[in-house]
Amino acid sequence: MVLYLDLIIFKEFIMDFILIIVTKTVLKKSTKNTNIIIACIIGVIETIIDILMNINVAIRLALKLITSILIVKVAFKSKTLKEMLKELACFYIVSFIFAGIATSIMFSESLNNILKQGIIFGKYSDFLIIVSIIVGTILITVTFKLITKNIRKDNMICNVEIGILKNIIKLKVLLDTGNLLKEPITGKPVVIIEKRKLNHILENLKDSIKIYVIPYKTLGNEEKVLFGIKPEFIRLEEKNNYYSDDVIIGLYDGKISQNDSYFGLIGIDLFEKE
Repeated sequence: MVLYLDLIIFKEFIMDFILIIVTKTVLKKSTKNTNIIIACIIGVIETIIDILMNINVAIRLALKLITSILIVKVAFKSKTLKEMLKELACFYIVSFIFAGIATSIMFSESLNNILKQGIIFGKYSDFLIIVSIIVGTILITVTFKLITKNIRKDNMICNVEIGILKNIIKLKVLLDTGNLLKEPITGKPVVIIEKRKLNHILENLKDSIKIYVIPYKTLGNEEKVLFGIKPEFIRLEEKNNYYSDDVIIGLYDGKISQNDSYFGLIGIDLFEKE
């Protein structure tokens, strides 16, 4: 049997690229194309080693695990172990779904396939690979949308305590994993709180609080600024007392919730468990 190494490399690169893009979409991550390309090259190198070297099953599994970790780390630049494990788990779920669909289509098309060193070779067309990619992408996208749709917003709302110069404010906020806003000078993450809920504190302590200026863009790409303050701490009461003292509060002049069901937007990833 003749193996065309250049074709295998190309297909492996494309598949890794698609897996990373789908994982990125599911996790709502932002990453550079350069990082994705480097991660795909790592996957290609692992495939070449797997094909050309006669290694046993244990070493092959270890190699694949290390490669997966490197791909995720390089592609998404994980800052914490928890974040990396979450990305790695999602990457594996997406990979298994694609692998299951691709294998089913390939073997239903032809039983004349050979499994060699963990790679399937046989008489199947590139068309079937494309079909498996399309089906896998649609299935994953629809599944995660349905899961997200069935999560009640009430379950994402929790009570918080905010400490500002020995004053404690309690209010409801919405957990928002897509909040990536940062204060430009310190680089500290920003949580959004309605200004009206803190006005009574700000008026009494306005000479004692340092004010931060936080530029941001609206959906219409309009440039605006938020004024911010640094609290002593923020504690999420209904999330097993998650806590942070290293964030900036962005003071929003309007209403975040039209029916006043919550008064702020906070990313759960910014907090640590007490």
